[in-house]
Amino acid sequence: MRPAQLHPQSIYTPKMARIVKTRSLTDTECLLRLQFVDGSSLGHQAGQFV
Repeated sequence: MRPAQLHPQSIYTPKMARIVKTRSLTDTECLLRLQFVDGSSLGHQAGQFV
């Protein structure tokens, strides 16, 4: 049984995501754009730190 099936209401249950875009910021940092595999969103407000 997968973790998401065990505790569907838990905010701590991991969700699978894929990297859809990368951008190098410095020699040691990069920006990753992620997308959940199931197409859902984080449900955050614009400008909110997540």
